[in-house]
Amino acid sequence: MQLLSIFFIFICITICNANDLKIKKISSELILNQNEYNLKDSHAPTILSLKSKILVAWFAGEKEGDKSVGIWFSEKVGNKWAKAKKIVGTGNEPCWNPVLFQLKSGRILLFYKKGFDIKTWKSKYIFSDDEGMTWSEEISFDNNLYGPVKNKPIYINNEDILCGTSSELNGWRIYFSSTKDLKKWNIITPKVELKKPFFTIQPTILLHKNGSIQSLSRTQHGKLAETWSYDKGKSFSNIVLTDIKSTNSGLDGLVLSNGTALLVLNAITEKNYRNKLIILSSKDGKVWKDFLVLENHISGQYSYPSIIQDKKGIIHIVYTYDRKNIKHVEIGL
Repeated sequence: MQLLSIFFIFICITICNANDLKIKKISSELILNQNEYNLKDSHAPTILSLKSKILVAWFAGEKEGDKSVGIWFSEKVGNKWAKAKKIVGTGNEPCWNPVLFQLKSGRILLFYKKGFDIKTWKSKYIFSDDEGMTWSEEISFDNNLYGPVKNKPIYINNEDILCGTSSELNGWRIYFSSTKDLKKWNIITPKVELKKPFFTIQPTILLHKNGSIQSLSRTQHGKLAETWSYDKGKSFSNIVLTDIKSTNSGLDGLVLSNGTALLVLNAITEKNYRNKLIILSSKDGKVWKDFLVLENHISGQYSYPSIIQDKKGIIHIVYTYDRKNIKHVEIGL
């Protein structure tokens, strides 16, 4: 682990200085002690930072889509990860894509999807009022476009919660849903600029310092798609392809407290696997530069990142580590 951290620091010295971000420290760790679990497939983690600990959830089980797959959860207090436990899943149908989010009230939400068929899976959530120690019973939404599909929501004006979602029912399409109370929702549907078939899912949302909202999403076209909102998420521009090359895989991004945007994604490789995971940076969301290589392997899957910045300014990233574990990376600026 120490050698890995040194390697990261070396990469940062050579890459990050060109992006006007000075990195002081990088560390990484695997969350699961695999000798303690019989989880053959762990994937799609989400992360939330609280005042005294870090929460991470992901889906795991026999294999993706199997009825054994549930939502697993662990927390880090100090320097130690607690033993992971399943908090959602009865073994009757699979769970997918957990998303952690904290309301202004302090209540923690865990969104997820449930069902055998991705085209018709159901949107669910549970909540915790004691920082993840105990969780509520499962709550269902009456519309599958309510809530996030993979990436964290954002607050707009400290009031409206804006979520990025998508559907695979009749091709891939992204949507946005907003709410104040998790009961009444608005669905925003951006149009597609291209006339030919265009497939995009799993948007991430970036709130820029000038108030504009940018969403970047996964596609089947070798590049990310984007759409912008200039009216606080009430409407979005036509969806277009960007110049950002990426494999067909989940991504995530955020705008740092200093205004710099970061984007974590799988880079294009020779065989187009999910074996190279990188971070890009941008000052305006339009021109993106190489920032950091997190993983670069001959094969395997290092994917589905989730990125946040805590109140101390530390960047936290979690992602699938070859479907066998979950990796947590901390970057101190």
